Amino acid sequence: MSAIIFLFFCLVPPPLLFVLVPMRVSFPQWKNALVATALLPVWDLLWFSIFRRVYRGEYTNVWYAACTWVLLGTSLSMPRPESTEEAAIAGAVFGLVVWGTFNGSYASITPTWTLPKVVLDVVWGCIVSVSLSVFLYAL
Repeated sequence: MSAIIFLFFCLVPPPLLFVLVPMRVSFPQWKNALVATALLPVWDLLWFSIFRRVYRGEYTNVWYAACTWVLLGTSLSMPRPESTEEAAIAGAVFGLVVWGTFNGSYASITPTWTLPKVVLDVVWGCIVSVSLSVFLYAL
């Protein structure tokens, strides 16, 4: 089942979206990377406070989380969309690939990480990525 989830979330949609919406990508814009890195922990605190029961028993290491926020924030600053729609698509693809890869991998090694948790977490990743990508475009 985990292999199917991985294939669905990671391999099928992103190539199709990139064929439909070509976009420039370059080195990180450091101002945007810093803004995104600062906002990601805020989003995560909000998410984990609302869905605390879903993640009960999951261990969180703040140092690993901080490293992840820096990588995610830097990566979100690399697309160069030319419209709000392109920014939203770039964010959706990014969220789908990143959270889909994590959740597919995590579900394959953690029996308690079930399909509803995978779907919920990937949807959350897409929401975060789309909102940050559009926000960064507007800056």
